[in-house]
Amino acid sequence: MSVLQLLRWPHRAVAVVFLLSLAASACASTPQKTISHLDDRDPKYSSQECLDARNIALKYDDKALSRMGMGTGLGLLLGPFGIPLAGVADMSQNDKRELINKEIERRCVTPR
Repeated sequence: MSVLQLLRWPHRAVAVVFLLSLAASACASTPQKTISHLDDRDPKYSSQECLDARNIALKYDDKALSRMGMGTGLGLLLGPFGIPLAGVADMSQNDKRELINKEIERRCVTPR
């Protein structure tokens, strides 16, 4: 195997790890975006349950700046191996967004 072939392999590995980490951390929309797409003509929209859910969504803090700083720090510290770690750290925040979005839909959207 030539030196050139060996030099190409790490770049492919980095690309594969990056793509896998992106796929693993598929992003849910923010609760604020979810409430902006609600139909205010829906009968459930004006209920107290929906109002409470919308207030929770408005108070939700995505902590995007701290997550971006952590991802950058891991990337600088660990190189390409930090990318999956940052993705795993972001997955818990994504799960929280999904739970809030599901609760908003349950409380504010009438099933059709």
